[in-house]
Amino acid sequence: MFKLTAVFVLSALACFTSAVPLEKRINQNTIDSKTLWEAACSKAGGDPQCNIIAVKAAATLLANAGPCDQQDSADAMIDLAKTLNNDPEMIRLAQLFVQQPRNAIFFP
Repeated sequence: MFKLTAVFVLSALACFTSAVPLEKRINQNTIDSKTLWEAACSKAGGDPQCNIIAVKAAATLLANAGPCDQQDSADAMIDLAKTLNNDPEMIRLAQLFVQQPRNAIFFP
């Protein structure tokens, strides 16, 4: 058959310890991240585009979102604000949105 050697056991142990399970970095309710912006957008008269942009933006905070998706959504928020007389509250909230942490997975 085969003989287990100390080298084999140590290398197997090293492989198992490096494969530590992934953990969530944060536990964030992504829907809450867009609520204030969506309310400001509706107040400024941006319906029905507000909800479409806001829902897409909330999805960018999930772990499987692309690397630029969050910034792209913030850009869409600001672009809509510019069409609504440069609404300052929408722009302020879009700037806060882009700073939100993502539900990213990382190695502890």
